[in-house]
Amino acid sequence: MREDDKHPSCKLYRNQALDGRSYYYLHDFGDSRFSGDCFFVASQVLNINPSTDFVHLLKMIDQDMCLGVFDRLTNRKAVRQASP
Repeated sequence: MREDDKHPSCKLYRNQALDGRSYYYLHDFGDSRFSGDCFFVASQVLNINPSTDFVHLLKMIDQDMCLGVFDRLTNRKAVRQASP
């Protein structure tokens, strides 16, 4: 992820939250600023502020992974608007 990292080392693991839910978490041992959940890591790679542009971040993930989630939502709205 970082160009200056000569000895990359990180760990991807499933973390159990206090409320019982679990999520995947990336821990970068070389620089803890690059540690977080999938949305945080994607926001760092894409240079998007997740606090102010979370929907934009979701759209970029959707587009980059060819998921089509937002395309389907757009198409549904168009179909609903066209119906009597």
